[in-house]
Amino acid sequence: MLRLDYEIFEGRVTEIQRIAFVGNEAYSDRRLRRVIRTAQAGILSPFFSNDIFDPDRLELDREALRNFYLNRGYLDFQVNTAVAELARERNAFFVTFSITEGIPYRIGETSVSVFAPGLDAAAFSRLIDLRPGQLYSVDRVDRVV
Repeated sequence: MLRLDYEIFEGRVTEIQRIAFVGNEAYSDRRLRRVIRTAQAGILSPFFSNDIFDPDRLELDREALRNFYLNRGYLDFQVNTAVAELARERNAFFVTFSITEGIPYRIGETSVSVFAPGLDAAAFSRLIDLRPGQLYSVDRVDRVV
């Protein structure tokens, strides 16, 4: 009978040293870092795990960025790439989001059309809180609809 014992040394946890954004003009890197769940390593790193690289979290971050921009009028927004690179020393990750903001859209004139007999369009018009000139917001439009 042969017995094999394996001793595994996992090493240190590799933290995210830097998160950068390429293509952002409307919002700063600092502001966008507050939108995503992934975080840079810092003084409080031993108490939190959001600064440890997780590829699944990057997908959530892409969606969080998309929602952030869509609710601020940027309907053409795209996350082109979300890349995590391991440092040469293998002790840190560098995460870079390449984005295209597009232009912000604003609300135009709104109106209500009612095709059901007995319903008053004016009653529904009072429920619309969208004003011409406001930045378009997907959440706001969904709420009105």
